[in-house]
Amino acid sequence: MLLQRLTELKESLKNNLVTIKKNESMELDELKQLWSQYDKKLNKSLKFNEELLRKMNLNKARQELQKPYILELITIVIIFLTIVFVTGFSIRLIEEIQFSLTGFAGILLGIIYLIFSIMKVNRFAKIDYYNSTIVKLQKDLSLLKTFVLRLRKIEGIMLPFLIIMILPIAFKAIHNINIFENLRLFIIEVCFILGISYPVGFWINRNVYDKKMKEAELFLKEIDNFEKEE
Repeated sequence: MLLQRLTELKESLKNNLVTIKKNESMELDELKQLWSQYDKKLNKSLKFNEELLRKMNLNKARQELQKPYILELITIVIIFLTIVFVTGFSIRLIEEIQFSLTGFAGILLGIIYLIFSIMKVNRFAKIDYYNSTIVKLQKDLSLLKTFVLRLRKIEGIMLPFLIIMILPIAFKAIHNINIFENLRLFIIEVCFILGISYPVGFWINRNVYDKKMKEAELFLKEIDNFEKEE
C-alpha cells in the first residue's frame, strides 16, 4: 500500500542520516551538505507522494459515491415517466371516480418520491471533493449518509400506499381489468410486488448506499490518518 511505502521510505532515509552522523571521520561541511541533500530529497518525495495519495483516495471516494448518485438519476427518470403515465390515464378515466381518485393520489405520492430523489441528487452533487479539507469532507459525507438513508426509510414506508394507488389504474390501462371487482387478485398483486420490492430495496440500501458510503469514508480516513502522522 502507498502509505506503507511512504513510511518505509521515511524510515530508511532517517536511518541513513543517523549512520552519517555517527561517522566521525567525515568533515563537518560534507556532513551538512549530505544532510541538506537528504532532507530536500525526503521532503520532496513525501510531499509528492502525499499529494498522490490524496488525489488517488479522493478519486476513489468520488467513484464510490457516483454509484448511488447515478441510481438516483435513473430513479428520477422512472418516477417522472410513471407520473406522466398515471396522469394521462387518470385524466382519461376522470368519469370513473375510483380510478381517477386513486390515480391522482398515486400521482401525489409519486411527486413526493420525485422530490426526495431530486433532494438526494442535489446533496450528492454539492460535495466538493477537491477544494474542501478532509475534515469537512468527512462531515459532509456523514451528513449525506444520514440524510439519504432517512429518506430511503420514508420511501419504504410510503411504498405500499403508492402501489395500492397506482395498481388499479395500471391494470385498467394495460389489461382493461377493473381490479376493484376482484379484491383477491388486488391483494395478491400488492403482496407480490411488495414481496419483490422490499428485498430488492434492502439489498440496494445495503450494497449501493450504505456500503459505498462506508468505502468512501474509509478512503477519506486513510488520507486523514496520513496527514496526522505528518
